[in-house]
Amino acid sequence: MDAFYASVELRENPQLRGLPVVVAWDSIRSVVVAASYEARKYGLRSAMSVRRARELCPHAIYIAPNFMLYREVSRQVRSIFQQYTDRIEPLSLDEAYLDVTTNHKNIASATEVARRIREDIFLQTSLTASAGVAPNKFLALSRLVSIFQNSFKILTCNLCKLRSLIELFQHRLFVTLVT
Repeated sequence: MDAFYASVELRENPQLRGLPVVVAWDSIRSVVVAASYEARKYGLRSAMSVRRARELCPHAIYIAPNFMLYREVSRQVRSIFQQYTDRIEPLSLDEAYLDVTTNHKNIASATEVARRIREDIFLQTSLTASAGVAPNKFLALSRLVSIFQNSFKILTCNLCKLRSLIELFQHRLFVTLVT
């Protein structure tokens, strides 16, 4: 889920920007739903126990999850997707595959579609998004992973070999919200 929930909370509470923020119920029996990038610097991550998170970053600020708000933001983002294509395969509140082989705006390049969607998401929600573009879902997801984790050298190398194929057949677009 990356930092979607934390990013929404930081948008709603700008005074917390730059601080380690954790979205979780404040109980040692709870788990971290999301952690801001500042909290991640201390080793905090989604699905970690709050007990462990408190050990790693005792000064983190805990915010209880607000799933009604996250669903509303997700609906806003999906409405942006619908301006470009009806072929949307949601994976979670913050992830979806989009088939932009043909799109409502008749944009020839999937990369350009991704750029415009990211721009629209930022303008309408003040959240950033990342996109992996490839001819199929697996490669689109792999491309997105390689953006975030350069340690996937074999995957990155394989994608480099496929670069001309990807540029030639940019039919699929994977979008996930991140900040």
